[in-house]
Amino acid sequence: MRSDDSRDLDRSDTDSVTVSTTDVGYRIDLPPQLAALNRSNVNVQSLAVERDETALQQAVKLDPLTAAVCTLEKTDEMVDGLLEANTEYLPELD
Repeated sequence: MRSDDSRDLDRSDTDSVTVSTTDVGYRIDLPPQLAALNRSNVNVQSLAVERDETALQQAVKLDPLTAAVCTLEKTDEMVDGLLEANTEYLPELD
């Protein structure tokens, strides 16, 4: 697949409220073990897009890489810093 051929790429379109994926014409049924591994990540990512600051902080705390290097307090500080640094790009959170 060539990187400049957008027809072959799975893309996501976003607006201020929703995230949706574009179907590229094929579907793969994963073995249950792989689907479970993906689901654990998707569940965390779903929390992160709820437009709720508490849900966002919880989602980041559940991320395995973040949890491996940050305390819960440091994670809250990191999320607060990221939100502050990106205020002009983000919608209001609940």
